[in-house]
Amino acid sequence: MIVSYMGKGEKGKRQFTPADGHSRALVSGSQRIDKSRKAMKKVKISTLASLFAILLIYSFALAQKEPLLNNFKPGSEPDGFRGIKWGTNISTLKDMILKEDDPKGLLKIYRRKGDVLEIGAAKLKSISYSFWKGKLIDVLIQTEEFSGEDLKNVCFEKFGQGAKMSRHPEDYRWDGKMALILLSISANKGALLIQSQEIAGQQETYERQKAKEGAKKGF
Repeated sequence: MIVSYMGKGEKGKRQFTPADGHSRALVSGSQRIDKSRKAMKKVKISTLASLFAILLIYSFALAQKEPLLNNFKPGSEPDGFRGIKWGTNISTLKDMILKEDDPKGLLKIYRRKGDVLEIGAAKLKSISYSFWKGKLIDVLIQTEEFSGEDLKNVCFEKFGQGAKMSRHPEDYRWDGKMALILLSISANKGALLIQSQEIAGQQETYERQKAKEGAKKGF
């Protein structure tokens, strides 16, 4: 599966960072993650990229090595977000505004006009909707400062207690047949990734096939 977060690349383009089982997320820029996160020592972050989104990418990579948990509270596994089902085609949605897109044209990130930037008591900085080949694949939610714990509380209430990621005590994971959720809390802020298992699987299959074709023809 592949996280569809993007960092700002050279010449104003957006570069995409697949989480393919490695702990590196290559986005352009010169800043570095704190040395205390040794496993992320090689991650580059642009001035516009969020540390928390990068932590989600890292956590996602780790999650791929672990078995399916099926740890959602009964009946709570999301089949989309705020009324938009996984796989919904962007052409059917009239309230989306393009934020960023992949130079290859496969992945585009939108914001939704009129989105309420609150979930429970958590105040949100942004909600970003990612569409792969025009289909909704995931939603990335980032909080304002001092709302990380509020986001954690509402997630635990909605989905049940998340499984702690092995390396970071404030990273949590839920997964099931339809969705994967990753929550990261750091420096009083929070980031939440909600992703379609099915569409992410399609993306991973596509990327692997392109890699095989490149290996045969590109050398």
